[in-house]
Amino acid sequence: MRRAAVIAGMILVYTATAGAQYQPTWRIQHYELEYEILPSDHIYRGAATLSLENISGRKQTTLPLALYRLQDVEGVEDVPGRPLQFAADVVKAPDWLGFQAVTIKVELPAPMGPGETLRLRVRHAGPMLGYQELMRYTKDSIGEDFSLLREDALAYPVLGPVTERDIWGNIGAQIADGWTFRLGVTVPKPLVVAASGRQLGRTEVDADHWRYEFASILPTWRVDIAVADYKVVEQPERGLKVYVFPADLGVAEAAIEVMARAIKAFTRWFGPVPDAGYTLIEIPEGYGSQASTLYFLQTADSLKDKNELRMLAHEIAHAWNVPSREERVSRFLDEAFATYFQALVDDVLEAPGAKQRTLGEYRQRYLQQLEKHPEWGTVAIADYGRRDLADLSYVKGPWGLAVLDAIVGHEAFKTIVRTFLVRYRKSGATLAEFRAVAEEVSGRKLDKFWAEWIEQGEVSTALLRKHSHASEIAVRYR
Repeated sequence: MRRAAVIAGMILVYTATAGAQYQPTWRIQHYELEYEILPSDHIYRGAATLSLENISGRKQTTLPLALYRLQDVEGVEDVPGRPLQFAADVVKAPDWLGFQAVTIKVELPAPMGPGETLRLRVRHAGPMLGYQELMRYTKDSIGEDFSLLREDALAYPVLGPVTERDIWGNIGAQIADGWTFRLGVTVPKPLVVAASGRQLGRTEVDADHWRYEFASILPTWRVDIAVADYKVVEQPERGLKVYVFPADLGVAEAAIEVMARAIKAFTRWFGPVPDAGYTLIEIPEGYGSQASTLYFLQTADSLKDKNELRMLAHEIAHAWNVPSREERVSRFLDEAFATYFQALVDDVLEAPGAKQRTLGEYRQRYLQQLEKHPEWGTVAIADYGRRDLADLSYVKGPWGLAVLDAIVGHEAFKTIVRTFLVRYRKSGATLAEFRAVAEEVSGRKLDKFWAEWIEQGEVSTALLRKHSHASEIAVRYR
């Protein structure tokens, strides 16, 4: 079981207990969220409509949900509007010391068999004061200067019940599968709503309020909502948008430049992809920078840090990823690719030689983790998902791609990525299918490389201990 939070663009995975891979009971397919932010009252209110599927393999008679601890559940109903029986109580998680949340147990109108779906609406209201006593970055709140609602604080209903195992196990499954959403947020004028997804429009509710509407661009696993007196800088033709506080308007131009140059480089190397735009949302210092599908929440201090701006290239690189169809997702096909693509684009954003420095940072972080956990060095990349070590794909994964790049040559490597994207971007792929494309395009058999870097752990770890350049390692496979 793991607890995951996306901070500064990286999924940090905390292993809490040993055990089998978590098996969720329900899968979220779609959210429809409609909220009103009341800054002067320091509360928000509204409704979340969830579309769900029973993926458990057995009939279900109840649906467990979890919600922020200070929210009052005003009602639960099916989408036609018929009330459903439910019980809502604030409880302590038995396996997470100090964590409290509202647990909602919904009685289904009839038993639901495997594969059956339902839609229900949860109406709730109340304050948001975060979980700073447990997760310091969750300073989420409703205020007249700034408001923030995130999944980390359970601002909207998520799958439960309220245990660390279930909440984070379900979120981990959603990171792999994703869901779509539609979001409406009403705020007092002249406040601006910044959120994940694409803004569909802004309408005037009355003389004092705006309603903003957003929708997902690609499947995602979270919705984030920020409200402030934002200034917006954008390049609509490239789908780029930056929301910043008025004092930081000048910094937005630098961020737009990084995003535009990264998209231009990735397009030149790997071909155009739809929906390759990106949104950056500034949040106050101390709230914790976070990233998800095609957007980044970045703290005010890191927005001014040139090195932190480089993380935008990593997040944009995910638009050039192929979804994984691995049984246990290793994160190699997304995070290893994105981290290696970031290293490649560093040569463009900075100067030649930056790629090698970035790879050196990955290598050093990997070796530092092995000092604490030497047994991790024996785990194969293909087994990272099964062994709950997917965060290692951020540091060892890009080295596997760097060695492959050095073996086949950079032009062939770019063609491999192009071909892989064209063939599998919609359907998703397995690691074996990526290997097949690499061998087909390069005209090389990659048995030894694949065995030592993807299917085993010991030899590749020993090579990383000994060598600091991918070209030195590639000699072994030529």
